[in-house]
Amino acid sequence: MKKLGLMKKDDAIRFPSEESYPNPPMEYRPLIKDLLRIGTQFVGYREYASNAEEKLAEANERANTLAQQLEQSEQARKKAESDVVGARAEADKAKSDALVSKISGDFMMPKLR
Repeated sequence: MKKLGLMKKDDAIRFPSEESYPNPPMEYRPLIKDLLRIGTQFVGYREYASNAEEKLAEANERANTLAQQLEQSEQARKKAESDVVGARAEADKAKSDALVSKISGDFMMPKLR
């Protein structure tokens, strides 16, 4: 059992007594608490930061996709507007041609009664 690092129940792991680890002087206790707090925060923030970086990369990718879609939408809108202007001009020309042909037809051919 000793080869495996196992001990008998009597030799089991015990918490160190206060005598084996003397207390640090009073002026160092706040510093030690701060260092322990910073150490635990660092471990937590490292994981938080890596998650935040992944989410930021996903958000940037989504923003780029949306920007491309917006550009395509703007181009489609401009094309549709130009098509509408062209169709209106063509319709106006057809109306005027029809009106001219009707007017000229009325003057050229007298109506038979």
